[in-house]
Amino acid sequence: MGLIGTGEFVTYYQSETEFTTETKTTPDGTTVEVQVPVEVRESVPFTDGYIAVIFVQHDQVIFDNVKHKMTPFRYALYADKASRYADQEGNVIAQGGEMVVNYDHELNTYAQCYDVLRAMEGFENLTND
Repeated sequence: MGLIGTGEFVTYYQSETEFTTETKTTPDGTTVEVQVPVEVRESVPFTDGYIAVIFVQHDQVIFDNVKHKMTPFRYALYADKASRYADQEGNVIAQGGEMVVNYDHELNTYAQCYDVLRAMEGFENLTND
C-alpha cells in the first residue's frame, strides 16, 4: 500500500540569517516589536513518485483526566514503486513525520495515515496504489 503520482515534497524551516519584525501584544495589553526568523519553503518536485508509510506508533496520553489517542507516523518518498521495493532504506529521496490526530480504532491504521498525507501540501493529487 502506498500513494503514487506527481507532486512535491514540501518542508518549511526557519532561516538562521533572515528576520522580519512582528508586533505582538503582551498579556497586559502592551504592544512590542520582536524580530522573528523568516519561514523558508523548500520543495522536492517528483513525477510518478511513490510514498510509503514506514513507521507507525500508537500512543495514549492523558490531559485533564481525558485519554487522547495519538498516532505519529513516518513516511518516505521514493522515485517509483520499484525503487521502494528494491531497497526500502537506500532509495529514499526524502522522508518526514506526521500524526493522525483523531485516530479511530475501528478503521485501518495505514488508511488513516494515507488520508493525512493526501491532505498535505504537495500531496493533494496522489492516489492510492
